[in-house]
Order: sequence, then C-alpha cells, then structure tokens
Amino acid sequence: AVELQAPQPLPAQGGDVEVIADDPETPWDVIVHEGTVVWTTYGDHLSGGCVKMKRAGEDRVITLAEQQKQPSSLAVDAQRVYWASHGVKRPTYFKDGSVSCVPWSGGGRPDIIAKDQPLASSIAVDDAWIYWMTATTYDEPHVPGALWKRRKEGGEIIQLASWDWIEGGTIALDATHVYWMSPIHALLFRVRK
Repeated sequence: AVELQAPQPLPAQGGDVEVIADDPETPWDVIVHEGTVVWTTYGDHLSGGCVKMKRAGEDRVITLAEQQKQPSSLAVDAQRVYWASHGVKRPTYFKDGSVSCVPWSGGGRPDIIAKDQPLASSIAVDDAWIYWMTATTYDEPHVPGALWKRRKEGGEIIQLASWDWIEGGTIALDATHVYWMSPIHALLFRVRK
C-alpha cells in the first residue's frame, strides 16, 4: 500500500507557511478570533466530529466538543463558539442536525440551541441573535428548508424564510439584513433581521 502525503503549500508573497495543527480527522470549517483558531472536523462522518481550537502562542490543540454529528459551519463572539451540525445519513437522512455552542473555556457538554435541524449549515451571530440555515428533507414527509434565528440568551426559534430545495447554503449579516446564497440555484437573497 502506498501512503499518500498531504500536499505542502509553498511560500509566496506572504512569506513562510506555518503548520498550525496536523489534524487527520477531515477538517471542514475554520474561523479565527483574536489569534485563536477554531475548526470543525467530520471525524468518521457519523457521530465522531469535533470542534477544536488552538490559542495563539500555545502548542496544544484543545477539543471543545466531540461526538458531534458532522459539525460544519462556525461562528464566534467574545463569549462562545457556535456551530451547525449536518446530522447523519442513517436512520433519518440528516434530519438529526443541530445548532450548538460552548464557552471559549470549553469543558462540560455543549449547549444545544436547536435540535432536529435537517442538514443544519451556515451559522452567523450578531450582538443579540444566532442565525442558521436548514435544507429541505430528502425523504417523506418533506420539511422545507429555512432560515432561522434565536436570541442568544434563549427563547423562541423564529423562521425568517423558507424554500423547497434540497441543499444548504451560506449566510452573512449586516446591520439590518440576513443574506444567503443557494449555490446550486445560483441565487442570492436577503431578508430583514
């Protein structure tokens, strides 16, 4: 058997390339906050995903959450790390996605913001709210995909928009609107927060 080596980037105008972490667990998303790097891994593509971080100037990698069902998109604020998890294919074909968060200090179990979120993806936060997307379910009965929000301190989950396409997307925020894209349909939308 031939062991494949990861391709090594070559330095260019930016100077020397630095290896931050060597993580074999299928990294998916990355975000940086005040020098701390946070990333998600799919792990075994079932329930073995993780949320990990490495603080600037430290050598060790800290696992903030493990046993996650394919964590994908990340968002952060000064207090917490947030992520959306796709869920797993069996037995419910990704209907068991979720949105979770954990304090920067880690430790303990993650707080579940929303569970049973089909193919939860693309998450963003502002000062008061958490926003995320879900996809239309594949199997019957179909549940439409949607753009959701919930206050950071808890409360009702509110639907801002819905659609009937079986895909995730990407969201972004400004002061007044939530923007989202449908990569397969090549459409860009916005709705007032």
